[in-house]
Amino acid sequence: MVAPAGAVTGLPVGAYAAAALSLPALVALLTEDAAADAKSIPLRLHNTNTGDKLAIDLFVGSNWNPTGLVQADYMLRDFRQNLVVQNDRRLYAALYVLQRAFVGDGYVKVNSGYRTSATNEMLRRTGVGAARESFHTKARAVDYLIPNPNATLSEIARVAKGFHIGAVALYNNFIHMDTGDPDRSWGMKY
Repeated sequence: MVAPAGAVTGLPVGAYAAAALSLPALVALLTEDAAADAKSIPLRLHNTNTGDKLAIDLFVGSNWNPTGLVQADYMLRDFRQNLVVQNDRRLYAALYVLQRAFVGDGYVKVNSGYRTSATNEMLRRTGVGAARESFHTKARAVDYLIPNPNATLSEIARVAKGFHIGAVALYNNFIHMDTGDPDRSWGMKY
């Protein structure tokens, strides 16, 4: 099931698969050389809950690739409810830059993306620690791990925080990143 465009994130309503958004957030994060060959390097996501792995071409020239965005949204779906929604594109831009910086041809391991309110409440009841007003329920958060023997999670979290797109929290074995108020903080020090 696919929710209509803009239903969760407040992005402009329109044909979901035909969305073609500009890249100012990504371009601001990339060096000129990296931006020049961005189209040739896919975002590689591994959903650790479903086992799904995809190499996603996010860009067509200097524009978002509508097919790639649909694939990325699918990878961050609420797998428990089998629901796909449009996620905040800044998450993909940040994950793309982090992947390029820390794992190159490797995969970003996604633990949690979008969650329905029902899934979020179930996680709260089972003691997982989901926040009552989680940005996951707004399709504006991702929990991930970038496996790199040469970089600590703290180092990766500091780089993500430097993007200034929202809050970053460090846990024992993953990083939370969202597009809410960047001054919020919780989790371990980094």
